[in-house]
Order: sequence, then C-alpha cells, then structure tokens
Amino acid sequence: MPSSLSELHEPFVEWVYDHSDDAPAGHVDFREFSEAHGLTLDASFELLRQCKDHGFMADSQSTLGTPMAKLSGYGRRWVEARRRRRTDKVQRVKAARNRLLVWLWERQREGAGMPVVEDFLKSPKSIFEGAQMAPDEIDQAAASLRDKGLIHGIEVAQRRGPVRAETTDEGNQCVEEHDGDVSEYERSQRTGGVHFGGDNKGAFSVGGYKVQNNSTFIEADTAAKAMGVVEQYRQAKPTIPLPAEVEAEVVEAIDEVEREIASGTPDKGRLRHALERAGNHLNTAVAGAVGNLIAAGALELAAQLH
Repeated sequence: MPSSLSELHEPFVEWVYDHSDDAPAGHVDFREFSEAHGLTLDASFELLRQCKDHGFMADSQSTLGTPMAKLSGYGRRWVEARRRRRTDKVQRVKAARNRLLVWLWERQREGAGMPVVEDFLKSPKSIFEGAQMAPDEIDQAAASLRDKGLIHGIEVAQRRGPVRAETTDEGNQCVEEHDGDVSEYERSQRTGGVHFGGDNKGAFSVGGYKVQNNSTFIEADTAAKAMGVVEQYRQAKPTIPLPAEVEAEVVEAIDEVEREIASGTPDKGRLRHALERAGNHLNTAVAGAVGNLIAAGALELAAQLH
C-alpha cells in the first residue's frame, strides 16, 4: 500500500479511463485496482473522494457499498492530454535532458563522484507523464549534455554519452540559475537585440549571432524578424494546443530558423522553407489565436524571401 493516497491519483484516473468504455454508463467497479494496491474499502472510497475533489471524477449514484468511479469530462481530457505529452518526442527529449542534469547535480551535492548515468532510471525523475523513460533516451540525453559542455565523464565505445558523469561549472549554473532548463540556459547565454554599425554593410549581430550582410544572403532587419518569430514561438509554446506530432514539426522548423541565423551566412531558400513549415503547421484552428498570429508573421516573412 502506498504511503499516501495522493501517489495513486494519476494511475487511478488512467486506470478508470482504460476501463470506462466497457463499463455501464461509464461507472467502473475499481475493486481490482484497490486489490492491486492493497487498499481497504475505506481507503478506496477515500481515494475516490480525493479524485472527485480534484475534478477527475464525476458524482455517481449510490453504488450500494461497491467502489464505483466515473470520469468527469475534465478527467477524460486530462488523461488524453497526458498521453499525448507522453508520446511527444520533443517533450521527452527535453525532459530526459533537463532531469538527468538536475539528478547529476544533486548527486554531486551529495558527494557522489561520477555516478553511473544509468542509475538515473532508478530515480522518480525518470518517470515522464507516468511512464518510465528508456535507457536509450537517457544515453542520448547524456550525449547531448556532454556536447553542450554541461557534463563530462567516462565514456565507452558502446554508448553515445558518458556512462559515468558529473556536472561541469556550466551545468551547475544551468541548474542553479535556470532550474535545469537547458534551452532557457542556452538562450540566456546569447545577448539580445540587433546591433548595426556604419552603413549596415558587412557583419551585424542578431540575438548574439554574427550574421553576414550582403546581397547573397539576407538583410539585417530580416534576420532580426526571423529571430523574433523564434522567440515568440518559444515563449508562447506552452499555450498553443497543438497535437504532439504537429508540435514536433513546428519545433523542428523553428530550430532550423535559429540554426540558419546562427550559421552567420543564412541562406534565403533554407530560411524561407523553415519559416513556411512553421507557419503552415501553426496556421490551423487548433493552434488558437496566438498560434495563428505567429503563423501569420512567419508566412509574411517567408513571402518576403522569395
């Protein structure tokens, strides 16, 4: 039996969701769930009450002493949204990277020297939206953190990332100043703004990137607008309700826009294509007003690059 019923809220809601379709009028007898978790009858009803208080369950008719649960509309939407996030490759990559970095930082503070990276899978931090992360995801996260200079460690030929690792000074800064959010830390390392000098020919800076300004590539204001699209999307991303597969496409396109600017000699064709991809995927009804607004800016800028 768990030390606290609150630990069972999420698995209970998902269990009821999985059994609702075959239940009369959606009322699920959850004695099987209670038995699997060692719950008494009183604890079963208390779990149901707590989930009702959180809005996951609807009020049901008298069940004559049998523990029965029925999902509310909110509860059903919560499970469906959680499962979309669970299978979202972009969110999984970010979660694995950020959580592994924080876990290594914690081990370092405890005095552990070069802990085994795979031991992260024994930590609650390795549970993403109710599901265990895979060893391959953690290996890839370790490789990414190493490449970014946030960790270093011992490597073997069979793995992409270090098998034992610890945080670097930069990794510690990421955790202590940015709560382990690697993307946020990287953005903070770039100076903001667009700076021009003289007659605006030659090189200029956009978001900390040095960009060549000549007839072969793009103009200064275009580069600045492109980086504006990148920052607008990243700030608004949590509020844009896209399906997981569409969100992954947008994130990839936005990252491509930034890579072009960061190259120092952004190509018009590649930049236009990336902006069009981002705009077209955002230009849908489900993206909402904010998503549509960012889409309009991206597509307008892409049109100027023809």
